Amino acid sequence: MTLVGAHVEVRSLRKSFGGTVALDDVSLDIRPGEIHALLGHNGAGKSTVIRCLGGGISPDAGEIAINGTAYRRLAPREAMSAGIAVIYQNLGLISALTTAENIFLGTELRKFAILSDRRAQNQAAERELAQFQPDFTATTPVDRLSIAEQQLVAIAKALHRRATLLVLDEPTAALSDAEATALGSRLRELRDQGLSILYVTHLLKEVFDLTDRVTVMRDGQVILSARTSKTSSEGIVEAIAGRRPQVPRPAPKPPGEPILGVNRLAGDRFGPISFELRAGEVVAIFGPLGSGRTELLEAIFGRRPAVAGSITLGRFHGRFSRPDQAIRHGLALVPAERIKQGLLQPLSNLDNALLPSFRKISRSGLRGFRSEARIYADVAASLGIRPPDPAVPVRSLSGGNQQKVMLARWLNRAQHASVLLLDEPTQGIDVGVRNELYSLLRGVVAAHGKAVLITSSDPEEVVSVADRALILTRGKTVAEIPRAQLSEQALLAAINV
Repeated sequence: MTLVGAHVEVRSLRKSFGGTVALDDVSLDIRPGEIHALLGHNGAGKSTVIRCLGGGISPDAGEIAINGTAYRRLAPREAMSAGIAVIYQNLGLISALTTAENIFLGTELRKFAILSDRRAQNQAAERELAQFQPDFTATTPVDRLSIAEQQLVAIAKALHRRATLLVLDEPTAALSDAEATALGSRLRELRDQGLSILYVTHLLKEVFDLTDRVTVMRDGQVILSARTSKTSSEGIVEAIAGRRPQVPRPAPKPPGEPILGVNRLAGDRFGPISFELRAGEVVAIFGPLGSGRTELLEAIFGRRPAVAGSITLGRFHGRFSRPDQAIRHGLALVPAERIKQGLLQPLSNLDNALLPSFRKISRSGLRGFRSEARIYADVAASLGIRPPDPAVPVRSLSGGNQQKVMLARWLNRAQHASVLLLDEPTQGIDVGVRNELYSLLRGVVAAHGKAVLITSSDPEEVVSVADRALILTRGKTVAEIPRAQLSEQALLAAINV
């Protein structure tokens, strides 16, 4: 089978979101019949480039040329017609439909002009899938497929729509080593048949095993672009990390007594994992997307089941089966998706900040409004919530201040949380506010003897806030880096061992 690959040139793209520059004169050259790696830590600009290619957003300046035809901006339908297919981690498949129905969704074969010709679709889908030699058929419902098999369906769907550039965003994040190896073999076959592939990844092993050329982005700019064979892992790591000044931190203090013990905890996509968290320290769990970071945090908190292992917290020893049980013993979780999973947007600052505390503050079952006002005023001042007005709807706040409201839930004087679990605590927050949040977290552990466990895929964040870091890849702890050795280079090297 011969595929037609596109020559795609990204020329001097610029894009800003408010005062934040996401792309600053970015150029990228993706040639037919090659796999081109795109690397960079979170916030480097990779996702913005992908969204411009797929037509999700329009650049402020620059252009995208596809086989010599230049576009100032691409609408999603234009991008699809030009042969660009972006496959994100959520894959965009409908689980209730069959493999064939997903492949032909929006391009259904018809008979008598109005009826869907399922037999013809199934036969055509089998031909599309034949090159992958799958263990499923065109009539298999997608919800019965593994993530690796669903990826094959998404690729077959793109090829059915005559894709000439396949953009894959962290495609192996949720795959086992064997599944990742199998996917790599299939991508090489597609490349050898002429397809152009843009491959976004954190893993250097994949870069050197799979790709022909590599581009590294940092802070919205292209730092390195070269043939993969002409680069080294050390050179790529240095290009990703750079040499930025670190956020000033107070002199380290010896950690206190152990607060939280995790002993061989295991669950869906992670484990067994063991570590200890002491009073007065911030520990980071660092790893790429799909490493099991969030799953581990939620299993500790009782938000998702663990299948083995135990947790020790004060007098408790076992596994939490529900979040309310974990909260009673002094655990608190701030989720990464604060809008979807944390905040109640129509409610006020005060209602959101004191939501878990109303019962404690109430008298005879009635809300204690005066006590609530005093408690909120104290925590709003200590965390610097802006505006501090208790009646302001939380939806009107900036991302940084919304995150402060989430922290206020567990740091007000009606609560007794001894361990804060923070999942990607600065996700979607302006760079300037991040340093303020880091200082707040350091102040919390220093002043109150609490412990903080954060998850992050941002090496700069880990270096800025953590006393030590646990490195997680594919659900396993592969290294621990103490504060004295923490650097972006060390973190990136550790996940690529």
